[in-house]
Amino acid sequence: MRMARLRLLLGVALVMAGNGVLLLVFGVRATKAGFGPSVTSLIIGAYYGGFIAGSLSAPVLVRRLATARSFMLLCTIVAAAAIVPPLFVNPFFWTFLRLMLGFSFAAMYVVVESWLNRSTPNDERARVLGVYLAVVMAAFAAGSLLVPVVGTKGHAPFLLAFWLAIAGAVAAVNLPEPGFTALRAHAIGFRELVQRARLGTASTAVTGFANAAFISSLAVWATRNGYSEARTSVFSTMASAGPLLIQIPLARWSDRSTRPKVMLIVTLVAAVVSIGGALGPVNGYTPMIGIFVLGGLTYTLYSINGAETNDHLHLDEMPSAGGYLILLTGLGAIAGSITVGVATRWIGNNAMFWVVATAHVVIAALILVLGPAGVVGRSGRLAHLYSRT
Repeated sequence: MRMARLRLLLGVALVMAGNGVLLLVFGVRATKAGFGPSVTSLIIGAYYGGFIAGSLSAPVLVRRLATARSFMLLCTIVAAAAIVPPLFVNPFFWTFLRLMLGFSFAAMYVVVESWLNRSTPNDERARVLGVYLAVVMAAFAAGSLLVPVVGTKGHAPFLLAFWLAIAGAVAAVNLPEPGFTALRAHAIGFRELVQRARLGTASTAVTGFANAAFISSLAVWATRNGYSEARTSVFSTMASAGPLLIQIPLARWSDRSTRPKVMLIVTLVAAVVSIGGALGPVNGYTPMIGIFVLGGLTYTLYSINGAETNDHLHLDEMPSAGGYLILLTGLGAIAGSITVGVATRWIGNNAMFWVVATAHVVIAALILVLGPAGVVGRSGRLAHLYSRT
């Protein structure tokens, strides 16, 4: 099963690199086509409309097609959406393509994460999800770095994304199903999911809010503080580098300890670092170090939230639950992006840090209210439930 896991992660890395190519090229080509800022934003943002639909549809795919065929089908949709943009340069058509890409990648996250959850024991789950998220982020960044190699003109960047998606599909050929559970998986209702994994589901939504508020405002914050383009690029990269180095040790710690306790420590430290960003200097190395740490902490919660939720589920319920978690993440992200934009008008450029700090304080409150036994280590039924199921 370890080799199968490596194959699946390779497939994810390849297709996510294609996603990184497409995001950059769509923005550049839409601007050069004269679509205008509003239309270009609509094209790029249509991805999130498809994202919500994909999160709801993915569990059905897993139940009917199993993981390998579901993943290959979604890679094929990505490949099709990647190859046709140069043939029909039309804003409505490109908006539709971005919708399809959002649908495919959201569904892909559910398919892959449910497979990883079902093939991994509780005491390894957060670490494996942490590695998976690191692969996703690194591959996405690598895709953006490939664009200068092929350029943004002509068919070359779209062909690159096409072949990366096809290669990702090939990596998943004959992928074994963990215990064949997907073939007999059944849906778990959202209400039941919340009842059985209250902390994981609630924290997932607020974490999505915090992450979106954080990542969507980095370049704006840096630019308004007078950073050059090069320094802004480095500043944003530091936020993405943090999760690659910080989240795997923290995820491993949550596997070996009680997850709510680790979640509480991570989110409180993230709140303190965020407040420090709002009150601290805007120049020098301090903001770079702070944003590195904050990125590592806030993205780590995504992996631990998923592990905490799935600790309370049966294997055949994980695909359905994964769809709800992706949906909650997407809804939280939309709310976070809107909130930080509104807050900036009222409290200024440091709104990003205050919004993120507030979100982490809310997460800490949720942990204390919904998972007290796991935090304080009481004995008894609830303590056992929140430590391991």
